[in-house]
Amino acid sequence: QRDVIKTSRKSKVSFLFDNKEAYRIDDEVIYTLCNKGLEELSSKHPAFRTQIEAYKEDVFSEDSLNYYRGGKTQPEVDAIDARLKQVLMILSPYFMDAASYKVLEFLIRVYEVHAFHKMH
Repeated sequence: QRDVIKTSRKSKVSFLFDNKEAYRIDDEVIYTLCNKGLEELSSKHPAFRTQIEAYKEDVFSEDSLNYYRGGKTQPEVDAIDARLKQVLMILSPYFMDAASYKVLEFLIRVYEVHAFHKMH
């Protein structure tokens, strides 16, 4: 269960899909989609590959599918938030590349970056 976003029981917040379609797509499919996006970006942009590699063991690990902010201590939340901020900074120069949308979809679904990582 994710934390913040209140949607109807039959919808999910999504960047790529309408809410009802997103509801039907499970997290494992989004994880696979994200990995395809990471592969596409890495093959086109060697600098991206070098920078993002450090995040594959935590932010983009399969275990991340079990991430639940509400079950973490504040220091744990702060640590992952710092990592997510770095990932978003690495990803941002590639936002015009459709492959980045797949990664962003994952970050929205798993980490709710749309709610917790807004610019002030």
